[in-house]
Amino acid sequence: MFIKVKIFLFLVLSAHWVFGQESITHNSSIGELIKKQLTPSDFRKLELLEKEERAGMKLLSEVDKKYEEISILNQEIDSNKDKKYRERLLKKSKKIEKKAVRNHVESLKILSEAFVKKYEIFRNDIKKFHTLPDDKINIVEDLKKQAFESFEKADLNVQKVFYTVNPTELFKLFTEAFKHEQLGLLYLEKIYAVILNWQSIPSNSNEEKIEAILLNKPVKIEQTMYLGDIKDSVKISTVLVYDTIQVEKLIETQIVYKIQIAASKTQLSIEKLKAIYNEENLIQYDIVDGWFKYSVGYFSSYQDAQNFKTRIGVPGAFIIAFKNGKRVPIKELTNHSSYLGKN
Repeated sequence: MFIKVKIFLFLVLSAHWVFGQESITHNSSIGELIKKQLTPSDFRKLELLEKEERAGMKLLSEVDKKYEEISILNQEIDSNKDKKYRERLLKKSKKIEKKAVRNHVESLKILSEAFVKKYEIFRNDIKKFHTLPDDKINIVEDLKKQAFESFEKADLNVQKVFYTVNPTELFKLFTEAFKHEQLGLLYLEKIYAVILNWQSIPSNSNEEKIEAILLNKPVKIEQTMYLGDIKDSVKISTVLVYDTIQVEKLIETQIVYKIQIAASKTQLSIEKLKAIYNEENLIQYDIVDGWFKYSVGYFSSYQDAQNFKTRIGVPGAFIIAFKNGKRVPIKELTNHSSYLGKN
């Protein structure tokens, strides 16, 4: 039973981690500040690795398009009564899916290799800071240990890849590696912040990113939405796991990205949703042409949505976009600042 309510929900998005020094502007990103103190040789290596990362992310975007195409085909299959036509569409869908999974694994492999090489550059660069004040030694050593352990966990997953041939299993292994590698790099960024004594660090910003990776949650930033129906008579402040909400209207006019995890002609039960997405995040749904389309997350940038989608590791999930509360094709936003990462 659905009860009509008028409520505001503050959802979460990624915010840039910004640092400052007396000699450094406050709008410099942590990545830019790290680059400034690298040797020319390491700087060139890092530039090449970032190029590899962009190639991996571009391939992920192509995978997204394939998953969206599969979703559309599956809806057409379910709604068409011509058996032969349905069989042709099903064959086409399976073919696209097979290629999508292969490309997904390849993109994650590219990203994994780039992250490991970046980790080595940063770890070796940190060694040049021979002496540290007593109040920083323990902090830095603890962060080094956490970064090392994160990459060790990632490496364990990558080692299993050599004994795995199933594309779906490969996808799961690289997804786990991706999460731990991101985590390790965040710990190294914190080391640089401690060593170089950057000031004006936004409180808990890095901790929120780390928590987001550990718990598969979006990173927090305040946004407002107007909601319609909410399943069961629970208060928004104590929403239970897997309660689903129907979004009636987005108040803000910016571009919004979400991750579609499922679509069904009938409303899915909590048990089915758990089988698809087993995390403690609110699942939203929209009804489009008689279909229940389920999504998670809420992002102002395509990059943040892509990172979150990759971390949660839901097979077949893809990014969807909304402009002024209306769904729009991703291809219409490829020149928008939110897609290009210029927010």
